[in-house]
This record gives sequence, C-alpha cells and structure tokens, in this order.
Amino acid sequence: MTTTITVTVKTTTTTITMTMTTVTTTITVTVKTTATTITMTMTTVTTTITVTVKTTATTITMTMTTVTTTITVTVKTTATTITMTMTTVRQQ
Repeated sequence: MTTTITVTVKTTTTTITMTMTTVTTTITVTVKTTATTITMTMTTVTTTITVTVKTTATTITMTMTTVTTTITVTVKTTATTITMTMTTVRQQ
C-alpha cells in the first residue's frame, strides 16, 4: 500500500527509469559513477519518490500507475538548485 523510493546519484551521465508493481517496497539506491542506468517499474496505491541528483547531465523518467503520488526532485549543478514537489491524485 505504501512505497518509498530514495535515489541518490552523483555522476556525469545518469538515466533513471522506474517501474514497479508492489504493495510495500523501500528501495534506496546510491550511485557514484560515470555512467549509470537504473530501471524500476511500479504500480501501487501510494507512492513516494525522492530523487536527489548531483550531476552534469541527468535524464529521469518515471512511469507510475497510482492513486496518490508525491515526487520530489532536487538537482544541484554548478550554481543551480532546483526543487520540485508534485502531488497527483488520480481517480480509478
């Protein structure tokens, strides 16, 4: 019923794709590398995704089927900090 995903990436080029089918899942991924590809897939009732990226070029792709979704993205580059928080409620 509740899914919490925390992804922390420190890299030059990173592609993160998430897809997951679960009831209760906690995934923590910490990557320090040059090129990393992380793929996850998910279908759940409540999903919380926190992505923190410190990188030069990052592509984040998230695909979810959910009722309540909270996405927090924090990006720190040379002189920029962008924080986005989104809550979406979809009717079944």
